[in-house]
Amino acid sequence: MQFTFASTLLDIINQPGLENDMVASLKEATPANLDVFHVTAPWAKLRSAMFESIRLSGPISGPARLVMQDTTLASDESVHVPKGQVATMSAYYTQRDRDLWGDTAENYVPERFVAGDPPIGTPSYIIWGLQGPHMCPGRWFGQAMIQVMTMNILRSYTFKPEAVLEDGEKYEYGGGMLKRRPVAVAVSPRVARV
Repeated sequence: MQFTFASTLLDIINQPGLENDMVASLKEATPANLDVFHVTAPWAKLRSAMFESIRLSGPISGPARLVMQDTTLASDESVHVPKGQVATMSAYYTQRDRDLWGDTAENYVPERFVAGDPPIGTPSYIIWGLQGPHMCPGRWFGQAMIQVMTMNILRSYTFKPEAVLEDGEKYEYGGGMLKRRPVAVAVSPRVARV
């Protein structure tokens, strides 16, 4: 949760104009209306931006399963997985798959999920695991905390990053680990709290 919370905040302040737009959209947002899901709801823009940040910066490996019998992948018959091996989905590659997410798969598109939540628990959005008994039971708490913390920070402070990074520059991925490239940020109290 801490990495995706930080990524949500950094993604918002990395987009020129998005921080102020987000603060304005959150004017009527309160924890009491956090669960109102509608395109015009006060939380809609932040909720969408959060899901998009989570899509791009969520856990690196998806669900892991023990292979119970020798298997040939239906999607690529040249790949054989022997019985007893562990197979896992890569959230990094799955969440950036152009076949699933279109031409903007590798880009941060904060409004991608304004009209509706991502397909959580499916192979195309595996951040909290696949639907079923192994799906993360704390995902709703994590989502709520990221939104409430981000809202309160954006309402209280203004941010000026030393550089605006292109989407392809934000992350370093290697050895199964995802790291966000560091960028210094000047933080100031927001003059008029919204």
